Amino acid sequence: NENVDRLTKSVIMEIDKTGKVVNHKLVNSVIHSKKKMTYEDINTLFDGGEVDASYYPFLNDIKLLVELSDILSKNKKNRGHLVFESSDIKVNFDDNDKPIDFERRKIGIAQKIIEDCMIIANETVATEFFWRELHFVYRVHNNPDELKLEDTMELIHNLGYKLVRLQNAYGQK
Repeated sequence: NENVDRLTKSVIMEIDKTGKVVNHKLVNSVIHSKKKMTYEDINTLFDGGEVDASYYPFLNDIKLLVELSDILSKNKKNRGHLVFESSDIKVNFDDNDKPIDFERRKIGIAQKIIEDCMIIANETVATEFFWRELHFVYRVHNNPDELKLEDTMELIHNLGYKLVRLQNAYGQK
């Protein structure tokens, strides 16, 4: 929210022009947003569309984030990071709350910036805790639904790709 203080834990990073984190610190902090921005508006801005003039004082900072995101993406690709192009689906409802159609939501530059920054922050924190030999809570995704996994593997097979099914950590195929 604009002009509201938010207490948070932050990782403050100095990242060089190659995308390498050269310095960082983990701190308690206060975030005070000067402008509430939306993914849609940022994407529109970089697609050449018009947005509210209140975005313009932040344009240089946003351009730097785009440049950083591009560098971080290139580094992830060079490390073998897989990119699955996907998009969100929005369900549109009629006045009686019945679904009437679906539309694909565009994944644009704004979402890419956030994802790339979140990944580098997570990697930096994980590395810090690893070297300190500290335990910490982290998010673990549940095993995929077996039927959904089978359906996905069949779809991939039907597209002409050959997959080898590996055992998971519990010895299950």
